[in-house]
Amino acid sequence: YFAFPFAAEKPTFRYEVPCGIVNANKDMLPGACLDWFTVQHFVEVASGDAAIAWATPDAPLVCFQDINRGKWQTKLDFTTGHLFAYVMNNYWHTNYKAGQDGDFSFRFAITSRPKADSTASAQFGWGVSNPLIAVPVEANPNGPLAAASGSLIEVAEPNVLLIGAKKAEVGDGLVLRL
Repeated sequence: YFAFPFAAEKPTFRYEVPCGIVNANKDMLPGACLDWFTVQHFVEVASGDAAIAWATPDAPLVCFQDINRGKWQTKLDFTTGHLFAYVMNNYWHTNYKAGQDGDFSFRFAITSRPKADSTASAQFGWGVSNPLIAVPVEANPNGPLAAASGSLIEVAEPNVLLIGAKKAEVGDGLVLRL
């Protein structure tokens, strides 16, 4: 585990799952696993007048409050902002060796803001996991952009993310993934 003991009293934990954001304090179904949580791009820890967004592209399994000790909890009291990244399994060896060796890299990013903002946390998490990749292209002085233009694409809605752009395989268009 890597420990992130954020100073937050009675926090709210929100985390991204595929196509949604879960509030771990209240959105869990009866019988859901409360020992490990699988994070898509971010965890947001909010308490009082502060919120922390935590992201990792490499270690998506986390524990809230404490490391998992095989308790299979049925209730989880959120009293601290402690988050633990579970990076290596050594609890069981059902389908693989209960230990790993070699060189590993685990990247983490943290930011904060005065209040919770799931949209900003999602943008942060996606940015950490999908950094901008610059690709040089040849100059096109007669292209469709006006000389004073500063951007090829602008997304006006804050809850819409551009996650990919490429030249169309047929024709002169662009394919945008939002």
